[in-house]
Amino acid sequence: MGFVVSMSPFGPAADRSRQGREAVTVEEALRLMDEMRKTSRQLVDQYRRKADEEQAKRIEVEQRLRRYVDQLDGRKVDLEAKWEELLVEIRQGVDAAHGQPEVRALQARLAQAEGETELLRGLLLEAERERDAAVRTRDVLEVRRRAFQEPVPAISPAVRELLTADSMRGVLEQAQQSCALLTITADLADVDDLEHHAKSRLWRTRLADTLAAMQAYGEAKLLATAQGRPAGPGLASFQAYCASQDQPLISPDKVKLGDSQTARTAPKARSQRILPVPDHVDPSGRMLMVAHVRIGDGQPPAPRLYFHDATDAPNGTIIIGYVGDHLRNASTN
Repeated sequence: MGFVVSMSPFGPAADRSRQGREAVTVEEALRLMDEMRKTSRQLVDQYRRKADEEQAKRIEVEQRLRRYVDQLDGRKVDLEAKWEELLVEIRQGVDAAHGQPEVRALQARLAQAEGETELLRGLLLEAERERDAAVRTRDVLEVRRRAFQEPVPAISPAVRELLTADSMRGVLEQAQQSCALLTITADLADVDDLEHHAKSRLWRTRLADTLAAMQAYGEAKLLATAQGRPAGPGLASFQAYCASQDQPLISPDKVKLGDSQTARTAPKARSQRILPVPDHVDPSGRMLMVAHVRIGDGQPPAPRLYFHDATDAPNGTIIIGYVGDHLRNASTN
């Protein structure tokens, strides 16, 4: 008979109880490990399937991209050709539209409107000429009325009092409104360059005196005609008129009826003196002007006023074609 040695201080019964618990614990651990292996396999399988699906999708996308690239490369020429065809169709459509009845009607209306505009412009110019002629006729009648009431005035002080602007441009604009026997065709922009000069005030006064004297000269000529007497030597020219006055507004020495040979014949100098005039004076609208008044002295810019005396013509005026810097002459050619 053998002896059983107890490992527990509480005896063999306690040993049997401990051994049972250890057996149960080992079985449970084995079961859990088995479940973990199964779960791991499932997860691995899931990840593998996911990876396979992703790879399959990537392959599909790559294949689709290759097909698109192949299609575009193959159709590049076709697309360019279709684009050219489309442009041709658009151009043909635009050209065809011009032939549409509506478009033709609009073009006809446009042409008619342009023609009417030109007609109105011509009528406006004609009205302006008639207005100017009416103003001159009024002045002629006024001079004839005065012919039986008062002697010929030496100057025209009333007109001079109206030419008081603070710029040379302003004086010329006032003369356009107040001096019916003066026709100003000069480009007023030419006098703007003179305004900054230190002598501009003196030149402005001399310009106003010249314009008033020219108006008085024209009135005196009209008055002589209205009285039925010859104009006489004192009205032979503007220079002669200034010389005939006891106290002239402008010295006759400032008035020159001609210009140098060089100024009249040298191409550049002559071209500067081809100045604008009304169509009834010259159909070309321009003519050579050599008569001038020295608004300034001999020092540059030495401004000058160029004019054409047309007072001998019916309803004639003095045409002022230029006011500005000294034009080319022998010393500048």
